[in-house]
Amino acid sequence: MNPAVPPCPPDPSAALEAALTAILDGPMRDVPILNPQLPVAAIGLRRLGPAWFGALLTPWFVNLVLVPDAAPAAAPGTAAEFDLPCGTLGFLHAHYGELRVLCCSLLSPVPPLYDEAGARLFAAAALDAVLTPPAPPPRAALSRRELLCGRGARPHE
Repeated sequence: MNPAVPPCPPDPSAALEAALTAILDGPMRDVPILNPQLPVAAIGLRRLGPAWFGALLTPWFVNLVLVPDAAPAAAPGTAAEFDLPCGTLGFLHAHYGELRVLCCSLLSPVPPLYDEAGARLFAAAALDAVLTPPAPPPRAALSRRELLCGRGARPHE
C-alpha cells in the first residue's frame, strides 16, 4: 500500500441509514407528509472522485447524496455545486448524525403513489441519468454541395 495515498473510507450506506432511521423515529415520527410504504435506504452508493455518491430514500424524500472523504465544515443549508457527468448540479450541506453530507433533492415529499419498488426504481433511474454524459448534438443534414464537395466546402470563386 502506498503511504502517500490515504485509504478509501468504508461505504457509508449503513451509517446513513442508521442516522436517517433515528430522524424518522424521532423528529419525523407522525409527520403527515410521510409515505408509510417507504423504508430508509441508501441506494447505489459508489465512489465518485473523493466522495461516495448515491441516492437516499426515506418516507419523506428521495435525494442524491455526496459523502465526501474530507467533508468541509460548512453550515447545514449552505449551497454547493458539483460537476457530474450530466452537468453541474446544486447540493446543500446537511448533517445526518455524525455524517456531513451534501444533498440534492429529487422528490420531497414522496407521493403516496410510490411504493418501495417504484421509489427504488426512481432513485436508480435518477442515478443513471446524472452519471450519464449528455448525448452529442445530432449532426446537421448535408446539403448537396456539402455532400459532393465535402462538409463546409465553399464554391470556387
